[in-house]
Amino acid sequence: MDSDFKYGLCTAIVALLMIVSFVSFILLFYEHHIGLTVCILSLQYFLLSSITDSRLHYWQPIV
Repeated sequence: MDSDFKYGLCTAIVALLMIVSFVSFILLFYEHHIGLTVCILSLQYFLLSSITDSRLHYWQPIV
């Protein structure tokens, strides 16, 4: 498979996970489940940092 396709697929999967975690975060916050809300927030932070790190690594110029 092409590396661009793999990167796009991984980004799409992570974006879908972020959407699901954001929706569940809103629902859990509304229901006052503080522990689960913190878990969802940490998951979102991990996903966002992994996307940012992979993009920065992906776009580094080859020296």
